[in-house]
Amino acid sequence: TERWGDYSDMQRRHNAATPSVWMSGCFGTNSNEWNTWIAEIGGDFEPVPFPEALFESDTNLIYQGESVFFSDSSINQPSSWNWTFEGGSPQTSSSQNNLVTYQDTGWFDVTLAVSNQFGSDTLTKDAYIYVLSTDTAEPAAVSEIEKNMEMKVYPNPAVEYDLVNIYIDNEDWAQVDINIIDIQGRVVKAMYSDQMKPGVHRLTFNKLALSSGQYVVQVRRNGQITKNEKIIVL
Repeated sequence: TERWGDYSDMQRRHNAATPSVWMSGCFGTNSNEWNTWIAEIGGDFEPVPFPEALFESDTNLIYQGESVFFSDSSINQPSSWNWTFEGGSPQTSSSQNNLVTYQDTGWFDVTLAVSNQFGSDTLTKDAYIYVLSTDTAEPAAVSEIEKNMEMKVYPNPAVEYDLVNIYIDNEDWAQVDINIIDIQGRVVKAMYSDQMKPGVHRLTFNKLALSSGQYVVQVRRNGQITKNEKIIVL
């Protein structure tokens, strides 16, 4: 009997637990009768390699006029990149890696959209870059600590700026623990706990993580308290 096919109903399905393809369809005979058929084709199938957007930067805290280098670390071999740098110059880019300069102060988002022949993906990091004003007195704070000051907290009181910097002048290698303590003596934020090499170090925290009030930044070297400095958060 001659048979002719109508394959408009053909389907392909992939079950991850049972890696097979099922095909189904229908056909007619010359006597105007319809029949259906189904067949399974076994075999393993690789998942479609959709891209996943990922990126890194060499820093996320800078001053006005400084630059940040962004590097793509996306997986599954994207073939195109579309960046958006809020507040930056350039504001957009299709290069894989970018050097971006920021002139305005504040928090800024960064977005990367990637794609390849199989699909696309987008990643946005909210408030990823923080740009400080060049009017801050940080250079003076650094110069003071370099004159054998053990610690400097700036700004203090923390009013205008969301980020607070703690500068530590460490004389030699030591186990250093730095904590922020409330007026009840409780540790509300652990800033550092590790071996610290000699030199000037800067630690940064966001004052929004603390309620308004008075705190103490406490430094321990090799288990001994060596410095307590009061900080006011408004």
